[in-house]
Amino acid sequence: MTTILLDTETNGQEPQEPIEVAWVELEEGPAFFLNRKTNIHIDRYKPELISTYGALATHHIMPEELRKCKPSSEAIIPPTDYLIGHNVDFDWQVMGQPPCKRICTLAMARVVYPRVDSYSLVALSYYLRGANLLVKDVVKNAHCALDDVALCHWILQAIVDERYITDMESLYVFSEKCRIPEIISFGKHKGTPIWQLPKSYVQWLLRQPDLDPYLQKAIEKYCR
Repeated sequence: MTTILLDTETNGQEPQEPIEVAWVELEEGPAFFLNRKTNIHIDRYKPELISTYGALATHHIMPEELRKCKPSSEAIIPPTDYLIGHNVDFDWQVMGQPPCKRICTLAMARVVYPRVDSYSLVALSYYLRGANLLVKDVVKNAHCALDDVALCHWILQAIVDERYITDMESLYVFSEKCRIPEIISFGKHKGTPIWQLPKSYVQWLLRQPDLDPYLQKAIEKYCR
């Protein structure tokens, strides 16, 4: 089985076009799959639409740096059984929604480390590795896709160690469990536990054509 850890930077437009893609292939072994990294890949692409100012403020990749790059439409990742990322659905969608099982370090971190005030890659890196100059030096290039892959790898290793997870399918099952929310994160009832939502609001949510499938699972789990 193949596992890829992925990060993308995009132009911030709709639909999102990748301008930088980084991934590493992870292999399982006697010490679990995180001790060996192979097939490290990073590349840049030229989008049809230039980056928004908000996107530029995040990744600082200027349009002139992409003029001679391949078009974003040629950005691909190899076939994989498992795809890992921090908010993995975003990167999965950017890369064309390839068929695979998705593992989300963001969702798992929210469950494993419930008292952290921020779940960004940098904040979690400081939390897990310490607020010190050595970590500062490592995270200074955050939002470079390859550096974000490395930070995500740090977080993944910590979660695996914390929960004594020893195989990829168990990690996927844990990720799926973590992705089912217990608290509504938007709208007029933001911050309310799912099981305390008014029935009328629950019925309204279920009528929405774009309802998040994990929120639907939460409603089915807590409200029926």
